[in-house]
Formats: sequence, structure tokens, C-alpha cells
Amino acid sequence: MFVDGNYPGYVHQFGGVKRAMLIVPGKHHIKIALPGYRDFETDITVQAKSKKVIVKTALPPASITAEAPELK
Repeated sequence: MFVDGNYPGYVHQFGGVKRAMLIVPGKHHIKIALPGYRDFETDITVQAKSKKVIVKTALPPASITAEAPELK
């Protein structure tokens, strides 16, 4: 997982009780990447004093042609 281009750790490190990631209020770009799967990217806005923002996704499998169209 990447937040604003920085790597804070694996997604599973931030799930569960008392394991949330703290992010300063404002706009942020989230990217979730896993080899063999298509990347997921989204922008979020964290409000001051908000309790939480939850980002959920299922990464679809990638194919060789989807990842490298020059191989067609």
C-alpha cells in the first residue's frame, strides 16, 4: 500500500482493533498494489476530527496483455 507515494507498510498491518493508520487531514492518494493483480488507486479526503475513512477493494487478477500491451 502507498499513501501519497510513500510506503507505510502492508495492508494487513492496518486492520483490526487499534491497528489503524493515522493520516493528517486533507487530500491523499491511496494505491494498493500486489504482483499478479491490477493496481487499485483512489483519492480520499480526511476531515479534521473524523473518526475513520475505510477503503475496501478486491484486486482483479492481471493478465500479461493487460500489463504489457506491446506483447500483442
